[in-house]
Amino acid sequence: MKKLELPLHPHLESIFGYTGDAPQVVFYWEPENKKLMYDDGLEGSTASARACR
Repeated sequence: MKKLELPLHPHLESIFGYTGDAPQVVFYWEPENKKLMYDDGLEGSTASARACR
């Protein structure tokens, strides 16, 4: 995984459907499943891919 230094929307986690309260969360694309995923160290699941369209 490569860290990208990009400006992000201040509420990106909400746009992707993340409702947790962890201080850090990672979003990543799983190409074999064609799904946007998230992991905050405590929980990982499918995020809302509608935001990627």
